[in-house]
Amino acid sequence: MRNRLRCRADFTTIAPQKLYVGTDTICDESGNIKNDIPEMHWKVAFLPAATGTKVEAEITFASELTLKKLLKWA
Repeated sequence: MRNRLRCRADFTTIAPQKLYVGTDTICDESGNIKNDIPEMHWKVAFLPAATGTKVEAEITFASELTLKKLLKWA
């Protein structure tokens, strides 16, 4: 049977109804991080808007090369 990969999110900050910050990594079915696949750093903010809530997501990588490696893998 083929190995199945998962996305693992490790949250470093959670402020309910305001924002969360964390790192996404690719892992195996047991949650072991695949170090050969780059990680992504997320900051997601929830902001009041006239018609509800605006969600802003900022995703950063260690370098441009890291982003290119992830895109090539995907």
